[in-house]
Amino acid sequence: MALVDQQGAASPKRRDNRGTKKPIDNDATDPLKIHVSGYPPYARIDDLKEAFSDYKVKHIKPMKNFAIITMADAKSSQDAIANSDKICVYGEFLTVRLFSEQDLLRNKRVFVKSKEKNVIIDPSKIELSGDFLQQLDQVLAAVRLTKEEVTKISKLYQDLQTVLSGIWPGCHAYPFGSITTGLGIKTSDADCFVELPAQFQHASMNHVNKAKRLLQQYPKIFTEIYSIPNAHTPIVKFFYTPTETNCDVSFKTLLGVRNSKLIAFLLHADPRLIPIAVLVKYWAKVHGFSGSGRLTNYALTMLLIFYLQQKQFGKFFVIMIKGWFFVLMRPFLKAKKGEAPAADPAPDASIEDPADLTNGLLEHGELNSSALDSASPAATAATAATAATAATAATAAP
Repeated sequence: MALVDQQGAASPKRRDNRGTKKPIDNDATDPLKIHVSGYPPYARIDDLKEAFSDYKVKHIKPMKNFAIITMADAKSSQDAIANSDKICVYGEFLTVRLFSEQDLLRNKRVFVKSKEKNVIIDPSKIELSGDFLQQLDQVLAAVRLTKEEVTKISKLYQDLQTVLSGIWPGCHAYPFGSITTGLGIKTSDADCFVELPAQFQHASMNHVNKAKRLLQQYPKIFTEIYSIPNAHTPIVKFFYTPTETNCDVSFKTLLGVRNSKLIAFLLHADPRLIPIAVLVKYWAKVHGFSGSGRLTNYALTMLLIFYLQQKQFGKFFVIMIKGWFFVLMRPFLKAKKGEAPAADPAPDASIEDPADLTNGLLEHGELNSSALDSASPAATAATAATAATAATAATAAP
């Protein structure tokens, strides 16, 4: 019995020890690991193995600008460090020193301002009251960029064009993306395409790296700058300090600008469209459906637009862009052999009852906050578009 009591008394203590994490010492060093730098970028692991063949090398881990070599014993590490600037790879002398965890932090790109800007507001922190329209306004007020904020961001494009004109005279900065279409929210990045004069347009020229080096000369305006030159569409990213805005700049194609003009044209055809498009965009962001490596906001918006263009929604959607409706929907309206061609939707067709389309977003005349907050993505993914249509129709109600 005494043994059982001792074990029972000791168990909580053991659990507490397991649950307590030791703080990471960034200055900690390992006597078996060395930090090796100075070798050319084309050097391979086999080259490093050969260079350290006189030492007992256990493992080599290449990093971005250096390598971590683990030795079999502390003496090998000390001997290698003693020969720093004497060991050679392809004519380059290597710098060898004891490795510390701080080296990994320095090697890792950490952009605090950009990361903070991308934090979306938690739905539970939005106070909802009143009927559906009032609650919709409250959500939009919390997440959407104001007209004044959008106006301030326009200075970003002016400053960018002015700076880049220093090396590319005559260049022009074209804004595009959600901020220009009216779908900008607090976490939205500014997107910009820079069109260069013909004499500067060379396929082999790496414009993003050149732009990066130029922007780095203005640290009070442009910070947290880095380039992605090997992407399908190379970009340079930065944080614009005056308005605290993240920005992506590309030089490849004007297609993004044209796509944004199309989106703006479609969404501004009726004042009910932008509010519900922003709501769906926020919903997707909260549940992780959109973002890097996921569904793009452009694709999400086009899915919403296409859904609203379907035949059953009648007059409003036909009038909105009748020509586009014809182009998109005509393949589905082909008549069977021997039958007369299907007619275009009647212009006086009525929109379905929103109450039949809500599926949880609109509940008893009020916005159901669980659809934005606690609902699981799996349960709500299939109803996003129908919920969006319901809210659009509901905003038209007196």
